[in-house]
Amino acid sequence: MEFGEFVLAGVKDWNAGNRESFLTRYGPGSGFTGPGGSTLSGVKGAALFYDTYHSAFPDCELRPENMFTDGEQGCVEGTFTGTHLGELKLADGRVIAPTGNRVVVHYAERWVVRDDVVSYIRLYYDQVELLTQLGVETVGPR
Repeated sequence: MEFGEFVLAGVKDWNAGNRESFLTRYGPGSGFTGPGGSTLSGVKGAALFYDTYHSAFPDCELRPENMFTDGEQGCVEGTFTGTHLGELKLADGRVIAPTGNRVVVHYAERWVVRDDVVSYIRLYYDQVELLTQLGVETVGPR
């Protein structure tokens, strides 16, 4: 499957809440890193990521806006939107109680895909942008 088709099929499953189909794109060797020290691996890691954001933002939606590829790897820029109706568990162990706030967060990802399976994803987004929209204090001791 071509890179763009692969990514857009995953986005379609994410937006439809189709967890089972979303997870078919991951395997035992899949790796993921993200803001705040997030490091996940395998199908279990992909499931944890999916569950974390779908639990915290039940109406969440991804909108990829720019995508390019060079063979097995590519980059995606997009927007994540959702309403914070569930607990958001952060990589450092803190939990943000539901605020009811609507968020719009821009993200970028670098993907490596081999044989129609995610090998690695590196996610970038502005944590301060997200926390500010949630009304969480972002400066000071933890």
